Amino acid sequence: MLTKTLVLLAAIATLEVFAGNVGCWDKSDREHKGSGYRGQQTQTRKGLTCRNWAGTKYYTQKYINEGVEKNYCRNPAEKYKDVWCYTTSGSWDWCDVPTCGEQVGCWPKADRIAKGTAYNGNQSKTVNGHTCKEWTKTSYYSAKYFDKGIGRHNYCRNPQAKYRQPWCYTVNGPRWDYCHVPTCD
Repeated sequence: MLTKTLVLLAAIATLEVFAGNVGCWDKSDREHKGSGYRGQQTQTRKGLTCRNWAGTKYYTQKYINEGVEKNYCRNPAEKYKDVWCYTTSGSWDWCDVPTCGEQVGCWPKADRIAKGTAYNGNQSKTVNGHTCKEWTKTSYYSAKYFDKGIGRHNYCRNPQAKYRQPWCYTVNGPRWDYCHVPTCD
């Protein structure tokens, strides 16, 4: 009985920790453009605040069942590999939500705003699901970029500090693509 009680208490504590977080999006649901993300992300990649879904075309019983509530980022129509939201500024934007089980790290907020080079995490997939090419097989593999995170790996980077998010050359897709990297708090 004591063991079951401890397991139950641990599960409740885990849920409480998760409830206050951005959470993560299950990999298979994300890859299938699903609507399963239920975290509480309320800010977009550009740092804009999400607006409440009430009053939008997605605030119907069909989409409420898909998690459209409050001002959380969602993928209600199951069209994208990223969640998004309408913003309080009258537009819409993508949201950064990590994929469950992938330790991709995060990009410091101030450096992201400045389009800097500080992201040094392990993301190796693009926003469209393409695998990144190893930097040794690109023109960026030179001493000029080694202090910008370029090395013997295929992790996303922003070596010239000019793009809105990390990117990489791809193995199996377009020449290059942006990568999904969450912003650090």
